[in-house]
Amino acid sequence: MKNKNLIKIHDVFFISDLIKKYNTSFRLFFNTNRSQYEIHDISQNNSFVISYNKYPDEGLICKLYQTNRENINKTLKLLEEQNEKLTKDKNEFITDNSKEKMKEVISFATKKGDGNLSATQIENIIS
Repeated sequence: MKNKNLIKIHDVFFISDLIKKYNTSFRLFFNTNRSQYEIHDISQNNSFVISYNKYPDEGLICKLYQTNRENINKTLKLLEEQNEKLTKDKNEFITDNSKEKMKEVISFATKKGDGNLSATQIENIIS
């Protein structure tokens, strides 16, 4: 991460230390172009995490935790939606497949003439 507009901050209130406890790759910077404090993830190329307009204090830590909680909630909601869709698709596949197999059984039974099928015949049709 190389950005001439970012100055690494070593604050007297140990906010930087709290940020590192949250994530060891997070660092606090001051962006001279935007005149605001920012947290960056130094382990990534696109490193911006969040910004803060005031001097770093407990509000910045709260914002960091809140942003993370919101992202976790969004991710969990997305996972729930995907799981519901997978379950629905699987159930539809099972239902459609069962309908097709029953149609085959009925078709075979009506072609046979008397309409009676043995368990072995039904098993052969289904599998």
